[in-house]
Amino acid sequence: MTIDKLCKWFVFVAAPIVILALIVGCASDMVRKKTVDVATIHWIRATPEKCGGEALQGRTLHGCAKVFPSGCVLTMAEDAPDWLVAHEVKHCFGWDHR
Repeated sequence: MTIDKLCKWFVFVAAPIVILALIVGCASDMVRKKTVDVATIHWIRATPEKCGGEALQGRTLHGCAKVFPSGCVLTMAEDAPDWLVAHEVKHCFGWDHR
């Protein structure tokens, strides 16, 4: 297999499978606790250490969402990956970890 064919295989076969696995894996650890129709979201550009609270049972903390009746405050880096932004925004709409 040539490098060109290997690169095409990765782009069209392997990469989508990896992305799908990450999406499904991240989404499956959350359940809807309540229904929120509208949320005002504020984003604090800071490292996850600014989240405070206790450790997540050995898991790495990438960001956090603090939900209040008046809205939601996200704390994560400015260049946070899309999957992290989506995950934290879900908290603002009533989703939480199992």
